[in-house]
Amino acid sequence: MRAGCFAEDRVIDLINRRFVPFYYCTGGPGLGQDDAAREFVGEKTDNPWAFLAVFDEEGQILGESALYADKDETFEFLRRTLGKHPGADRPSTAEASTLRDGRADAASPAQQLAAAALHEELGQYGPARRLYSALVDEERSAAAHVEQALLGLLRIHRHLDNWESHEHYEHQLRELCTPAQPSSGAAVTDAAETHDANTGRLTTHADVEAGYRWIAQRRFAEARALLQRRAAVETATPTEGNRLAELHFYAGVACWFDGDRDWAKFHWCWVAENLPDDRLCRRAYIAAAAEVLPYANPELDGFKIEARGCGTGTIVRGYQSALTCYVGLFPKFAVGDLTGGFVTEDGLDIDRETDPSRLVRELCDSNECVKVNNHIVDRLIALGETSIAPALAAFENRDFIGRGYALWAASKVMQATGARPEHGLACIRRGLQSENRYVKAISRSCRTILSQSSEATTGRPKTKPVRSSRSG
Repeated sequence: MRAGCFAEDRVIDLINRRFVPFYYCTGGPGLGQDDAAREFVGEKTDNPWAFLAVFDEEGQILGESALYADKDETFEFLRRTLGKHPGADRPSTAEASTLRDGRADAASPAQQLAAAALHEELGQYGPARRLYSALVDEERSAAAHVEQALLGLLRIHRHLDNWESHEHYEHQLRELCTPAQPSSGAAVTDAAETHDANTGRLTTHADVEAGYRWIAQRRFAEARALLQRRAAVETATPTEGNRLAELHFYAGVACWFDGDRDWAKFHWCWVAENLPDDRLCRRAYIAAAAEVLPYANPELDGFKIEARGCGTGTIVRGYQSALTCYVGLFPKFAVGDLTGGFVTEDGLDIDRETDPSRLVRELCDSNECVKVNNHIVDRLIALGETSIAPALAAFENRDFIGRGYALWAASKVMQATGARPEHGLACIRRGLQSENRYVKAISRSCRTILSQSSEATTGRPKTKPVRSSRSG
């Protein structure tokens, strides 16, 4: 849910305006299991997990969302619940004052903007649109007020799938730029183009909104070109109020549907690696792992694989695999080359299946990943001694999730090639003493290498002493 409804601004805003949010876990493998929560919830809900429930102050349930409800379903569920229980939708004293001041004949543009924003947060799009539109048409409105009003109108029409009006307001936003920028249908400006702060900010807002619309209209190649180029500009020189997470996430969506999954994973991993506190971080992480998940991803038209469920190990393994795209494509992104495959330090495109470092990074110490791990180890064996060093380096990285399998991979390559680097033997000995039970268990299967090494050192196999048959 952190990747879905809880990553959505309008869901976040409405919950914080009208509800007291709390997370609870009454059982299962999740974090935060709480006896008090279990007693409070009791048998009041029908869904077993991954849903949103609303209770009144007495603990009586007012409603619950569908299992794995997406961002739009969750927002509508919250609005319906408030509609059925209007007492919970009463404005606070401060909110009532904001709405009253914004409707007054003598209301200032700032007061109108505050009232419009409050209506929008509450999902009251009718009055929000009227106030925002009045601000855009009002001659005394400052440029900053007009900008915020246009952004509000763009958000509302995006949520309503009213793309004709959305395009109209995007063009109006671009007209605020100085100098004027081309419309969204024109060629994308070069990534190296310089902007003043005002123009850069407005162009970024307009490009993000155009990207949303083009993805909805399935104009994926155009959306990709626009969003990737703007993501490169913003990453290099962020503007005030930048929308980096949105740019990278939806650039990834456009790449995915444009048939380039490696670049999609690059953009999603960029968000997860660089913006860990952003609301879109978990959504990006899950999208990056989509190719191993049996759950429909609403951001990817419900994409899922055919499988009978998965655990956290599967998700982590999927993300680790996607991370190879981030590492391999970052040199290209840094210089504005937004097409093609991975590159080496020499600037050559490479195949993941022939690069031991990238293969090792896909290992994961989990019973759910055995089949994939075995395939990776087979590839590492085929690549020979060059696989040993990256596998041992991964084992020595205490933050790596596949340390046990990395050591096992190194031992299998050593066994297949006859190589016996002292560093590798030392790692196996350390693995046998590890406090990590998974690493220790796998290390036991590597002990043959140590015994074979000992035999090679003495020049003959070790045998038990044999007592002489002669007497005396």
